[in-house]
Amino acid sequence: MLRLGAIQYINALPFFLAFEEGELECPAERIYAVPSALNKMLREGALDLSPISAAEYLLHSNDYTLLPRFCIGAEGPVHSVALFSKHPLDQLSGKRVGLTTHSASSNLLTQVLCHHFWDVTPTFEPFNLDDPDLDLFDALVIIGDACLERVVEPPWQKVDLAQAWHSATGLPFTFAVFAARNAIAETQKPQINAILDSLSQALEWSQDHQKRLFELAEDRCPRSTVAYDDYYKALRFHFTQPQKKGLDLFGKLIHSLPKKACVT
Repeated sequence: MLRLGAIQYINALPFFLAFEEGELECPAERIYAVPSALNKMLREGALDLSPISAAEYLLHSNDYTLLPRFCIGAEGPVHSVALFSKHPLDQLSGKRVGLTTHSASSNLLTQVLCHHFWDVTPTFEPFNLDDPDLDLFDALVIIGDACLERVVEPPWQKVDLAQAWHSATGLPFTFAVFAARNAIAETQKPQINAILDSLSQALEWSQDHQKRLFELAEDRCPRSTVAYDDYYKALRFHFTQPQKKGLDLFGKLIHSLPKKACVT
């Protein structure tokens, strides 16, 4: 049985809820982790296929076969990926910006926005949310359930990174794509197609059982500042041509950053 990575945040819940509820059979072993951990596991062969950070795919595309049915993205605000800043965006030059250790795409998106669109040059460094010295940072990239839960209080402001990208480019942003290791994609096509079919059925099941989806999301992240019907309406799960166009532009902008990017 192939090993399928599963993002442990509620943004990926529509892909996996039907399996967790016992409504559908998944023809793969599911392994849950945060995006950065899934990147590492797929890269090192501990997974066979997985949703991975778009940045991981763009930086190591020769190592992966893209499975272009699905993605996790947004066209406009995504709510769960944000820069929390003490300062206006045009005043971030020279400031300390903390990058999450959980997401390569969000970190690189922040650097792309700073360099190409906001014209600022902060100092980037990794951080963990349990760090006692968070207040020493001027801005923080926070993703996933922790971002949804975080209450914004002065002097902090929340900048939705997908909305910032859309405002700057007019394109949707793709945070995660689905990919397989090349050797598996070449030798296990029927198994991969069966898994993709099951994921498609699971998405349809979640769409037909939104009340249950919202209830479970609320159980897992009860302090969210965003209503879950609005949250899931904002997300894009199918890798459409506009999503691909946004991904391609993101790749070009990553590779034109002036120095080695901080991915963490």
